[in-house]
Amino acid sequence: ETMPRAGTRQENLRITADQSQDSSGRRVYEGNVIVEHHLFRIEAGEVSVSTSGDAPDRDPVPLFARHVKVTQQFPYRVAIAKSLRFDPVSGSLTLSGVELLETAEGKLRQFPDGAELVLTDAGFTVESPKAMKYASPLPVMPEG
Repeated sequence: ETMPRAGTRQENLRITADQSQDSSGRRVYEGNVIVEHHLFRIEAGEVSVSTSGDAPDRDPVPLFARHVKVTQQFPYRVAIAKSLRFDPVSGSLTLSGVELLETAEGKLRQFPDGAELVLTDAGFTVESPKAMKYASPLPVMPEG
């Protein structure tokens, strides 16, 4: 599959799966899905790829995968997560529900709730969700 984006490079992906179908501007692959790219390999239960191409209302998530294992060779990294988004513009992989990250230096198994792991050529970052601030309600004084 090719993921064209206006004014950017094209990403060539080799995708194999037990089955695939078109659904609402996306191609959905299911069952033993393998996505091969020169920077990574994804093994997933399900992968969906945008087919909207250069349309002005194109999908903001060109590639989305569920129940994933990502392997990168250079630098060596293996990550297991509940979901993944691939951004072809930056080349970053954003993983949510991360269960494991293994690098040449060791393994990380605990991540804060809601944290996302972002893998790039330069390294990786763990991004915690932004804290929500709520106004405290004024105390209600009993009448009397």
